[in-house]
Amino acid sequence: MRSADETVADTPGITRRIEPMLDMKGACERCHVALPPASEAAMMCSFECTFCASCATGALAGRCPNCGGELVRRPRRPISPGPTPAAGAD
Repeated sequence: MRSADETVADTPGITRRIEPMLDMKGACERCHVALPPASEAAMMCSFECTFCASCATGALAGRCPNCGGELVRRPRRPISPGPTPAAGAD
């Protein structure tokens, strides 16, 4: 895995910075229920704090207890991902 500070020059004359992927935490930070990458029940804030939908919409009332940010549905990651798309590719 590349670090956030790494750059690559895969095209002559063009250097781009590699950004880290989203951290897909595997469990709710409150109740510790499993939240695999393909889970539809995972919610997160902009700092990637992760909670299950039950905790997020219930006891937490849609707010992260760590930063106060909004909790939204975490994107799902395929179980068997295909090739990683190139940066800037459409």
